[in-house]
Amino acid sequence: MDTGKKTAVIVFLGNISFDTRCFNLRKSLEAEGIETTFIGFEWREKGFRTTVTESVKVYSLTKKYTSLFYYLKFYFLSAWHLFAGRYDYYFAEDVYTLPVVSFFCKLKKGRLFYDSRELFGFLAGLKGKKIKQNFWEGVEKRNIHKTDGVIVTGRMDGEFLIKQYGISEDKIILLRNLPLYREITGVADLRAEHNIPQEALLAIYQGVIVKGRGLDLIFRLLNSRPDLYLLVAGSGELLDEYKRKATESGAGESIIFTGNIPQEKLLELTAAADLGFALIENLSVSYYYALPNKMFEYIMAGVPAVVSNLPQMRQIIEEHDCGFVLDIEREYSEVISDFNSLIPGRDALEDKKEKCKAAAGVLCWENDFRNLKMRLG
Repeated sequence: MDTGKKTAVIVFLGNISFDTRCFNLRKSLEAEGIETTFIGFEWREKGFRTTVTESVKVYSLTKKYTSLFYYLKFYFLSAWHLFAGRYDYYFAEDVYTLPVVSFFCKLKKGRLFYDSRELFGFLAGLKGKKIKQNFWEGVEKRNIHKTDGVIVTGRMDGEFLIKQYGISEDKIILLRNLPLYREITGVADLRAEHNIPQEALLAIYQGVIVKGRGLDLIFRLLNSRPDLYLLVAGSGELLDEYKRKATESGAGESIIFTGNIPQEKLLELTAAADLGFALIENLSVSYYYALPNKMFEYIMAGVPAVVSNLPQMRQIIEEHDCGFVLDIEREYSEVISDFNSLIPGRDALEDKKEKCKAAAGVLCWENDFRNLKMRLG
């Protein structure tokens, strides 16, 4: 690396090719003249082959045999790279990377930033798993005070961490899951590609396929609306299970699974939809405060979002009038009735689409990145 420039390393238990947040962070740091290395791990994509370049290293991980080897390989490769290099800024992009990044940051006398992209000690996936929950909460508690800044995706997340761990307010850096600002110049022709009628309502679901993201409910909505089609742009450990559920739901012919979509193609594909689903279920503290990147990406693409009645999502939608809030904690029949009343057809979405275009200039990564830029010095 050029020793005359500042340097940074981003470490993440995930793949930068399919993670908007890491992709945007690296791009913004590079734009500031900071040479940035990414160290990541792909564990969702079957058949993924390790990809290593000078600045981006993504290793294949698998839990095929035992989680022990999964975590040993993850920590060994992370430690190996961090020991071999020296950086000015260290970014731990989740709680799993926080201990190893924190250790080497202190050893190399760098500055540590922890991206609390979720409330990791309170994840929906840890519900009912008290030992694991206490373990990761303990990891976070032991290391969060060592940071130079704690990056959060929403103001309420910051308030929660201040109360939970007693960290000072000036540690908190707001950097929401916003997309980079882009004007949409091309739109994928999904209707022709998948033989979808022009008058039909085309919805999109972006992101990891896991429980608690509303897919079961969305499949039910499709059964109530023969004019509604769904594009599922994402992957995950439960992909096969949800493909089976789609078939069993009776709406399988209206559901299209695309797998993961590279960042550079995601907005053009999203822009072809009429609306986007972000129906996070209130299964945990982390989900309760959710502000998912998919909601902001829908808005950037000019696509009204249908979101859960959770405080931070509701605040964005109501402030910019760029989508619809659906109370999914009611009976299924009531939720379906509310959805059909809110969105009777494609024509009802035109005003919301215009509001999305207006909101896109405000809800963009560049605006929030200023909060982090001021702390880099």
